[in-house]
Amino acid sequence: MTNLVEKVLLTGLGLIIMMIFLTTIIPGLNSFLLSYNAYLSKFEECNTFIDEIDYGVNFLILNSNSTYQNKVLYPKNMNFTLFEHVITYYYIIKNKKYNLEKKYPVQFYALKYENISPGWHNLSIYYTFNHIKIDIL
Repeated sequence: MTNLVEKVLLTGLGLIIMMIFLTTIIPGLNSFLLSYNAYLSKFEECNTFIDEIDYGVNFLILNSNSTYQNKVLYPKNMNFTLFEHVITYYYIIKNKKYNLEKKYPVQFYALKYENISPGWHNLSIYYTFNHIKIDIL
């Protein structure tokens, strides 16, 4: 009988300690998950913008007499540079800098896009004098 009482008391005490531990750790875990989801959202926003420019440039390579136009969401803290055959993207998420460089078989007008206000912009990609030009209006 004493063994059974000891087991019940130890089990009850273990459950109480586990409940106290979980009520202490869950708010911190929730905060971490919300922060991580915000990070993923910003990262996805940057990747969507980069993919849109990549798609437009590849479309223009295949259809040189065309113009690619689309409305894009320009992310916050995003800059990019076009030089010769390369587009280099620079962006900051949660105080961490990221660089991405993409090379293409065509030449670009040498341009630098910095400090563009985040939000919806018109993207226009077209050929001028055997060079590809990207405009964000």
